[in-house]
Amino acid sequence: MVTAQETFGAAVIEPLHVNMGGKTLSYAEYLSLPASLRSNDEADVVDSRFTKKLLEWLGFSEGDSIYNRPTPGHPEDRPDLALKMLGSTAFIVEDKSTFSGSRQLSREAKQCWMML
Repeated sequence: MVTAQETFGAAVIEPLHVNMGGKTLSYAEYLSLPASLRSNDEADVVDSRFTKKLLEWLGFSEGDSIYNRPTPGHPEDRPDLALKMLGSTAFIVEDKSTFSGSRQLSREAKQCWMML
């Protein structure tokens, strides 16, 4: 029997490659680079590659998500992705670069929780 970790690896991690400095790196190779070489990768690597594959693996299609738009009635709240199911927000995704510090992530998580 195939485990969830195996299907996740095959569907999300293994196909993810990053072109950098004329080389194509696997996701593991990319993450092993110093954080300074991975700065500003939220949109390019995390949003458009990792999160897209993750949501496909979870069964969502592009039509199920609203990308980077203000929350109705709360224009200051702009999650990276809002996932819809049956006309309601099922959950939101707030991506961060692969080197974001834990304090920043904690602050963002609190803000997202308050939005729900």
